[in-house]
Amino acid sequence: METVIYIKGSYFYDTQKGEYGAVIIHPDGSRDYISGNEDNSTSCRLELLAIINAIKKFDNDQSVDIYTADNVIISGINNRWMMRNKNRKHMDLWSEILKFGRKHKIQAFRTPSKHTYHIEFAKYLAQEGRKEHIKK
Repeated sequence: METVIYIKGSYFYDTQKGEYGAVIIHPDGSRDYISGNEDNSTSCRLELLAIINAIKKFDNDQSVDIYTADNVIISGINNRWMMRNKNRKHMDLWSEILKFGRKHKIQAFRTPSKHTYHIEFAKYLAQEGRKEHIKK
C-alpha cells in the first residue's frame, strides 16, 4: 500500500506572499499535515515545496502517490521531462524531487473529484499558514 499526499500551493500577488499545505495519509491510515510559506514565489514552486517537505517526513522507502491539480507537476514527475531541460524554472526543487525518486517510488495524479476534500483541506492549511505569514 502506498502513502498518499494531497498538495495545494497558492500565491497572492497583492501581498507578494505564498503558502502551501499538504495532507499526508500513511498506509496505516494515520495522517500528517504540513504547511509553509515563501515570499516572491509561484504556485508551482509552492506545490513543489509541499511535496519536498512531505517526503522529508518519511524515514524509510515509500511508494508515494501525489495528488494535485497542477499538470506541470504531474507531467514533470511522471514523465521526468525536467531531466531533459536543465533550464526549467525551479530546477533546485525538481532536482531534490528527483533525488527522492531514487529512494521512493513517486507518482503524481490529477485529483479525482471524490478526493477533493483532501485538496480543500490542504488549501485550508495553506490559508492558515498565510494568516501567520501576514502577521510577520
